[in-house]
Amino acid sequence: MDVKTLKIAIVGHTNTGKTSLIRTITRERNFGEVKDEASTTIDVAEIKRSSNQLTFTYIDTPGIEDAMGILDTLETHYPSHSRLDEAENLRRFSQDPIAEKDFEQEVKVIKQLFSADLTCYVIDCRLPFLPKFDDELTLIEKTHKPILPILNFIQGEHLETWKKHLKAHGIHHYLEFDTVIPPQKRRFYEQIAIMFPEYYAEIMAYIQLEELADQSRLSEAMKVAANFYLNLITLQIKEKRVTPPEKIVQALHPFIEKFEKKSIQSLLHIYQFNEEDIAYFALMVQGSHYEQDLFTNEGLIDLTLQFSKGASVGAGVMVGVDALAGFTTLGIATATGAVIGGLAASLKHFSHNMLDKWQDLEIFCVNDEAIIHLTSRMLYIIGALNGRSHAELTPIYLQDSQSNAGNLSELIKESKALRAHPEFCEKEGLILNPKREKKLKELTTIFTTQYRDSLIQHKTHAIGRKQ
Repeated sequence: MDVKTLKIAIVGHTNTGKTSLIRTITRERNFGEVKDEASTTIDVAEIKRSSNQLTFTYIDTPGIEDAMGILDTLETHYPSHSRLDEAENLRRFSQDPIAEKDFEQEVKVIKQLFSADLTCYVIDCRLPFLPKFDDELTLIEKTHKPILPILNFIQGEHLETWKKHLKAHGIHHYLEFDTVIPPQKRRFYEQIAIMFPEYYAEIMAYIQLEELADQSRLSEAMKVAANFYLNLITLQIKEKRVTPPEKIVQALHPFIEKFEKKSIQSLLHIYQFNEEDIAYFALMVQGSHYEQDLFTNEGLIDLTLQFSKGASVGAGVMVGVDALAGFTTLGIATATGAVIGGLAASLKHFSHNMLDKWQDLEIFCVNDEAIIHLTSRMLYIIGALNGRSHAELTPIYLQDSQSNAGNLSELIKESKALRAHPEFCEKEGLILNPKREKKLKELTTIFTTQYRDSLIQHKTHAIGRKQ
């Protein structure tokens, strides 16, 4: 099956957001150069996006700056006696070496207009409709190519005025599409499908592929968040019981910072952004971000059961109670005989806990409050990247977000047993563990469901406020 092609020229006055539009539509953060200054794009550049049925070619062009001069030259040297003459005379003008010398930038644009199937005329609605813009529209119309005006910066005060002038030019279809606000790309493609009915089926199929890709990115991002959470909840370090809190923090901090930074880098890769898109500040873990967690419920159950198999039931129960109480009710020596005498298997599996106790060592981990704080922030980053335009230049600043605190608190209660699995923590790098992968998959599903539920609630509240 032949692949259809649709070539789209992106044109407009200098600094209206032409390159930004292409970045947004193609998700290509590094296409061209975007600056808040005039004449950033001075040459023609193109980028393609394809499905197995259709290829879009987007052509970025320099800004049109002297449309009036071209119209005057056309009237003098290439006069048209009918509307049918206009396109051919403009084409002849663009091939004239003298015209190319006098209007180098504009001639580049005109040539692309003739090679394209569609012209997207990008408008900065912060600017009033001036005579030079009227001339630009008149010039573009002389190509007799389909025109789709893109109303950019739609919060600008001149939006409605621009619409009136477009209609005065006989242009009754346009698209409000702010390149730096979370984009609705579907509307862009649907408008093109209406203008090119012969491409309708292929464009709608392309839209579906784009939306599937969006879903895939979100699923990958949720896996990153779930992995971050899993590393936090299973992170453990050993220190002397009398170690000052600040030293505990210093020991935990490098691991937490590594997990967070790696997660952020993964998210940037998934959403095709650069490191400068997030203003990353080194995480400063406060004193409240650690807690003593010698034994978890799952660990206690396993320990008691194994003790019971090798020693008397009484000794096993006492060891369980002793552990529950933090080894304060009976003292570790009470069960020593039973452990050493009849529990070789259990001692092998749990001896490090006993030896740690004899050596006055404790296990420290990240507490629930800190996990909620850190994971909420990671989910905030995902939300920010998920809705971010690839034309946006202002970086995302990390901030606290407690919108998921309630759900995360419940999740921590339900997954408290993970504290007993320090082998799941990627302190030294990637871990290939089937049990860990199973748990990660479960957590990813939970995170995805909660994230989508929160989006639905947010939209519902937003609609309620509007009403």
